[in-house]
Amino acid sequence: MKHFGELFFFIVVIWFVWAVMGSTPHSRLRRACVPLAWSTEALTAFSRTTNSDYSNDLSLASHTLNYKCQMFLWNYFYRAQFLKEHPGVSKASADRYEVAHLYYVQHKPAAPSTTQNPSIPAS
Repeated sequence: MKHFGELFFFIVVIWFVWAVMGSTPHSRLRRACVPLAWSTEALTAFSRTTNSDYSNDLSLASHTLNYKCQMFLWNYFYRAQFLKEHPGVSKASADRYEVAHLYYVQHKPAAPSTTQNPSIPAS
């Protein structure tokens, strides 16, 4: 059992370092909440394999919990700095800005690839 504790501690330290090393505040927020998102997504996937009636509810709860985790961390670490950098912005509009940005970052469409496969001749 001692080794399990050491392994768990090692995993938590790696996760913390990985989360803090994010290049932007939004990537740090997303990385900090990843364990929560993965665990709730695993529960949702398990409920879908068992043909449970609750899989859609679990999926919605998973996304809501991930969003609330990110908003909690943003409010705790970045909101005051954002309000200092943007004088005249109310707390409510700062939250709306962050909600829109979090949603955009997580759901932004992938850029179309302009590279062509070299094995296929251009026509």
